[in-house]
Amino acid sequence: MSNETTNESTGSSNRSQLQPGDFVHLSVSWIGNPDRSSPFGDRIGTVLGSGTYPTIERDLINADLDTETIYLVADADDDDDSHQITKPPTLNDLFDQRTNQLLEQLGFTSLVSFLTADLSGVGSLPVDQDRLREMQRSVKDSLDLERRDLLRVSLDEAYRWSDPPAGLADPDVVNRLGSEPSEWPTSGGDVARTGSHTTDIAVDVTGSVRWTAGPPNFEVSDVAPSALHDTVFVWTDRGIAALSVDSGEQTWEVTDAEIVGEDPTESAHPIVGAEGMIYVGPHCSALDVATGEREWVYFPDAWKRVGYVSLTDERICIIDGSGTSKVKRVDNSEDTVRLARVSGGPYGDTAYDSIHDAVITGGRGNMYSHSIEDGRRNWRTNSVGGELGTPAVGTLLYATSDDRVLFAVEQGSGEVLWETEITDTPISDPVSTDDGVYAVSQTGLHEFEQDSGEALTVYTFDEEYSDMDSPIRPGIVKEQGYERGFVAAGERVHAIDLGSGDCELTVEFEATVTTQPTYIDGTVLVRTADGRLHAIE
Repeated sequence: MSNETTNESTGSSNRSQLQPGDFVHLSVSWIGNPDRSSPFGDRIGTVLGSGTYPTIERDLINADLDTETIYLVADADDDDDSHQITKPPTLNDLFDQRTNQLLEQLGFTSLVSFLTADLSGVGSLPVDQDRLREMQRSVKDSLDLERRDLLRVSLDEAYRWSDPPAGLADPDVVNRLGSEPSEWPTSGGDVARTGSHTTDIAVDVTGSVRWTAGPPNFEVSDVAPSALHDTVFVWTDRGIAALSVDSGEQTWEVTDAEIVGEDPTESAHPIVGAEGMIYVGPHCSALDVATGEREWVYFPDAWKRVGYVSLTDERICIIDGSGTSKVKRVDNSEDTVRLARVSGGPYGDTAYDSIHDAVITGGRGNMYSHSIEDGRRNWRTNSVGGELGTPAVGTLLYATSDDRVLFAVEQGSGEVLWETEITDTPISDPVSTDDGVYAVSQTGLHEFEQDSGEALTVYTFDEEYSDMDSPIRPGIVKEQGYERGFVAAGERVHAIDLGSGDCELTVEFEATVTTQPTYIDGTVLVRTADGRLHAIE
């Protein structure tokens, strides 16, 4: 490991707790039936907060070093639950209080101790053995252990970096706010603007449109929506609206002229932030997620308009119309504002190569890395030609230019490592995953090898969308052992199996799709040119 590490072995006392950014070695043992379906072996390693095993990582963050947890893993052959990792119920969840007291008297203090007990060797019991065996069978049936694995995950070793790996939030921020910024989905997917989204819930999309919102009530502006759990936030021709993800019904609307400005479609999409706030332009306003009430607004006299507002590690980064990047804290502390100059607009939305550095693209083919601590510039790339869009942070930094070239830049130095042009037509902003880099052209979906830029066409459209001057970024959803890409082209959204290249389903609308597909808890959200927002389930 290139970063300095500290070994926090399980042989130590429980003086410290696990934090985001810790690298852990975990032991996996199967309870009862042998391993049939687990997506990992008997020993796994992962960085907490990386999203590789979201359910397990969430349980380990802030846990003691001697933590041991039981999980259910669905049978890999089950299309509905493929590799879904969940916490099993407790005995208290399964039985009434009196029964639980009886089981406790018999020494069954956990689900595992009850399921694995050999009742034939038990002597005198206050309850019939046949009744206990029937209860065992009932629990096994309810857990569906014929198709699921029950397994125990325990910590072997933990290592801590002197600085957290790229993209991980400061653990102090996580503890204070209760969540990290990357857990608040936007069209970019996370603070690194990867465009991909990791879930531990099987992605089962049928292709039916659950609801559509828009005219005559309002017109949804051509700005990608942001979503948080059960609410989606959109710009409209009247202001900002919060809609239910389940039904599309409006929960609140803000029409304050200071927030809306003269042309809201020029503002960045709302950024869902920490402490129950969203942060929006054209002035930097903090709106309460539940009510839309404005808690504060940041509008220095020198500003005419805010371009992009983005969020990472309890800080808000803002680019205004003059190309000045400003950094402030979410608590609106005036004395923490920092300034940095970024030459040449227009600009793409900001991505973060770590919790301390912001990556911004300028209109002269340059890419900049700035410290969000003090505003100093870390590096600037030489002009690569053309205007660059929103970068994506992965193994390297990736960005596409309007002259149809994809670039890869080294994070620490800003050196351009490779560039590739696979088509003589425009290509979308890139999406970065653990396995590759993806972009959409007028002809299809393409994958690029991360280190070399070698290109592969994953899926070819049935027709060439020659009028698609600015192809839309795909939205990629990763679950355990599977990746699906949601690709918008013309009036259609395609769901593509990234492993096989097969098109699983196509949804067609009456108008052109204009925003990147945004995934949130089993729902895909897209906006069409007729001013409507659609929820695909």
